[in-house]
Amino acid sequence: MDTTANKITSSSPSRITPTGVAQLAIEVVERTQSTALGLVQDVRGELRTVADSAFDTAEKALTSIVRVARKLTHRFDDALADTLSSAERMVAPPITKN
Repeated sequence: MDTTANKITSSSPSRITPTGVAQLAIEVVERTQSTALGLVQDVRGELRTVADSAFDTAEKALTSIVRVARKLTHRFDDALADTLSSAERMVAPPITKN
C-alpha cells in the first residue's frame, strides 16, 4: 500500500516559536491600545461638540427670556402708569377758576 499520497509535504514547515507568539501578542496589544485611544479621542470630540451646542442653545434661550422679560416689564409699567394717571384724574379732578 502506498502511503505517500496521504502525507502532507511542505517545502518550508511553519513552526510557531515562543518569540513569534510573544511578538504577535505585543502587536495585538499595541493595535488594541491605539484603537481604544482613538475611540476615546473621537468620543471626546463629539462630547465637546454636544456641550458647545448645548451652551449656545442655552445662551440663546436665556437671551430670549431676558428680552421677553424686559418687554413684559415695559408693557406692565406703561399699563400701570396709564392706570395711575386715570385714577388720579378721577380722584382729584382739576381745579377750575371761575
